[in-house]
Amino acid sequence: MGQVRGVKRLKVEDIPLLAAGRGYDGAGRAGLVRRPGFAMVGRMTLKGSCHCGGVTIEVPGAPEWLGSCNCSICRRTGALFAYYPDDAGVAVAGETVRYIQGDRMIALHHCGTCGCATHWDGLVEVVRKVGVNARLLDGFAVTEQGPTLDGAAIEVRFLDNAD
Repeated sequence: MGQVRGVKRLKVEDIPLLAAGRGYDGAGRAGLVRRPGFAMVGRMTLKGSCHCGGVTIEVPGAPEWLGSCNCSICRRTGALFAYYPDDAGVAVAGETVRYIQGDRMIALHHCGTCGCATHWDGLVEVVRKVGVNARLLDGFAVTEQGPTLDGAAIEVRFLDNAD
């Protein structure tokens, strides 16, 4: 398999709160753990939508990096996810269809009309974040040099979550 420019390989245990058992503050208390993956570049609100416009998304800022996951569902949807804490003010409006599979820790949402994967959210306490499909955000593009958001290059990290 060829190397993708600008993609850093990570294991699931490298991703905040994604691996089961993560999401604790070191003192054994469950809760939101602030880690570098949640840092945002600037504080400008970004908006986006699915293809038909039936689902709109608003996020509090540009993410520091995007995740490219190789799990059975993500490799089929092709989404690049931007991660935000579940209390960061991510707003999704419009009707979505929820799909829950596997370990039942997250629910993947898509537009029921055009089928675009829009976001996922955690179903269990240890997954206290939201993943938004960055490809739907206004200003997202893929160039020969890699993905950009509002013209600025954005890092893509490979998330090794293969089933």
